Amino acid sequence: MTVPKMGNVSSENEDTFFTHKNGPITKLDSPFTCAISDGATAATFSKLWASILVKTFSRAISDTAVFQINLERCQLEWKKHFQQRELPWHTEEKMKMGSFATLLWLTIFPHETSQKPGGRFKALCVGDTCIFQVRNGKVIFCKPIGNSADFNNRPALIPSLSSLNHFLKMDSSIQTFSSDWQRGDQLLLTTDALAAFLIKKIEENSHLVPELFDLVVTPRFDDHVFSNWVDQQRAENTLRNDDTSLISITIL
Repeated sequence: MTVPKMGNVSSENEDTFFTHKNGPITKLDSPFTCAISDGATAATFSKLWASILVKTFSRAISDTAVFQINLERCQLEWKKHFQQRELPWHTEEKMKMGSFATLLWLTIFPHETSQKPGGRFKALCVGDTCIFQVRNGKVIFCKPIGNSADFNNRPALIPSLSSLNHFLKMDSSIQTFSSDWQRGDQLLLTTDALAAFLIKKIEENSHLVPELFDLVVTPRFDDHVFSNWVDQQRAENTLRNDDTSLISITIL
């Protein structure tokens, strides 16, 4: 679910995500994958680029080797999209600079009989889109950013032009994480505004779980409830006015 900046319409929302299923995950008999991305506001057609990323990456299991293959596919699709289009000269000039977006790519693996109850998940991250794991009302995993002060206007980004791929060769640009899951765990994937909000709440009181974690598991939680919650936080100046997106997964 996603909410655009206050004053913007849905078509101006540069966040995007793709998942094969919403709600609780039950009877997980094959890897479940999803992806969420935040297109860079200053870039041209960043929503399109973010959409290409999530739709491509969510079809495969997260892995650094597969990342390079999928990135090439995405950049080729981006190039083909504009090859036969006539664009205004000023748009063409911007296109030469490419577009940029973050990516959080998640795979949840099924339970294996040789393991203790539960299973494992793996995430690949570029930028400041984050994943939270909540168990028994406590955040036990938060990546790739763990401190609210670390959010800034210069996150690592994936370029739409292959000529800019050298920026992704730095070790800090592409990060991978893994952890174990147990039945009842919640996994929340959020773009930066919501991630910063949640981390700050946890820093203020580590024993008080932000109300959103409790809200997402209620039967009434849907796009409308989430949108109202976002509007309320913005009105209270606790949530930055930015495109705000959430993938909420409960493993049952």
